[in-house]
Amino acid sequence: SITNGTLLLAVGSAVPLGLFIFRIRSTSEPFIESQLFKNKAYTIGLAMAFLISGIGVSLYFLSPLLLAEVQQLPANWSGFFMVPAAVASALMGRKGGKLADTKGNPFLFFTASGLLIGCFFLLALFTWASPVFIAAFLILGNVGQTFMMVAISNSVSMTLAKKEEGVGMGLLALMNFLSTAMAVGVYGKVIDLGSQSHWLSMNVEPNVLTYSNIFFVLAILHLLVLALYVGLAKVKQKKMYAKNM
Repeated sequence: SITNGTLLLAVGSAVPLGLFIFRIRSTSEPFIESQLFKNKAYTIGLAMAFLISGIGVSLYFLSPLLLAEVQQLPANWSGFFMVPAAVASALMGRKGGKLADTKGNPFLFFTASGLLIGCFFLLALFTWASPVFIAAFLILGNVGQTFMMVAISNSVSMTLAKKEEGVGMGLLALMNFLSTAMAVGVYGKVIDLGSQSHWLSMNVEPNVLTYSNIFFVLAILHLLVLALYVGLAKVKQKKMYAKNM
């Protein structure tokens, strides 16, 4: 539906979703308990993970297109300039887990948010810059996305009871898969449409503006995710304070 802009396909996809909801609410022992979705902390975490995955896939989908269309690099050189970010992400993956254990998930989440917001704003401002700078920006984004997925996975798992962990984390993986697939369709559609709007980039070439505007919107979305996370943390603290009084 997203790729082709066809409303009929969207309606068609809603039918099996409706059947799924009916099934888990009507059978005595469903594969996925409907009670799971009444856990507000879990459902909000699931929604945040959906958005975060959709934003994060832009780093892997848009980067080679950016390097090819704006920096005019051939495919092999585009891959070469993406290698440092991939290596940094692999090396820092374990560090993210250790930070979550020692400093806590909120610290890791804020660190990841800072890296991702910085990455997207830099890409929006300097879309036209040398591939060397793009490679440096992508290091921030890839490491930030690795940290973010560790933080959000840990946060979601903590909202689940022991018996719910298998299905709950399986749904998280499914939502991440669906989110990335849908986001790729959206990004491809936006690139096809192009842009003439001058939001942040100093370079007004049409192909530069398209990528710059996409990265700017993604930075704003990550700011909203961060604000939501802070808001939820404050609500949780108030509840704990009231419970201890």
